[in-house]
Formats: sequence, structure tokens, C-alpha cells
Amino acid sequence: MRTVNFDMHDPYVTLGDIIAVLRTPVADTEWVVRPYTEPSGEESFDVASDGRDPLTLASESGRRVMPEDFAIAAKETPQIIWGTFIGYDGKRGSEPWLRIDVVDSSAFEISTDDAEVHRLIRASFKNVREGRF
Repeated sequence: MRTVNFDMHDPYVTLGDIIAVLRTPVADTEWVVRPYTEPSGEESFDVASDGRDPLTLASESGRRVMPEDFAIAAKETPQIIWGTFIGYDGKRGSEPWLRIDVVDSSAFEISTDDAEVHRLIRASFKNVREGRF
């Protein structure tokens, strides 16, 4: 599933908006922040900041970010240009259950088998399309 905002009259969607909508499903989710990997193999992580923000520091350290800290960092980051956010929840097993890719600050691709996440995203955002970029 992906969320794309092409219409300038639609509100600009941020990672903070997505995490707020998914508040209940992601309540126990720990996050790994990584660069986005393009099909060519090139990796990019970029946010509108001075480079000392929590998301950039997490992408550099490779450490998991706790649920509340991630929600705050996502809300406080006005723009993510490139990045991948991988969610782990021990109650769901050891494999990631949710992945959010941010591409060129214009599209989000949300990958999960969780039907509730799909329902919440479809109910909350415009221009939601199924499939990969």
C-alpha cells in the first residue's frame, strides 16, 4: 500500500500524521530507522533538520527507537525527504510487521499484512493506492 500526495490542495502528509493515525496498532512497536534503498542500490536518508534530530541520529546508530520516542520524533520532524522506518513488535514475533518508506518527500509506501493498518490508512488519507512505486 502506498500513500501519495500529488494535489497541492490536499494537506501535506507527514510521518507524524501517519503514526498518529496508527496510534493503537503501533503502541508497542520499536523502530529501526534506515536509509531508503533505491532499486539501483543507492541509499539515502535525509530530513529537514540540522542533522542532530532523533531520526537522523537513530539512522546513524542503528539502535531501535522506543514507541513513544519515535512518535514524538515523527511529530516534531516537519519533512522527511528519504528514509525507511521498520517496525518490530515482540507480541507479533521477531520479524518486522510494518515498514514505511519515504521517497523524495512526495510518497509514503506502507508495507504490512495488518488489515487494521490498511483500513486506518485508507480511511484517513487521500490518494492511497495499492502496489509498489
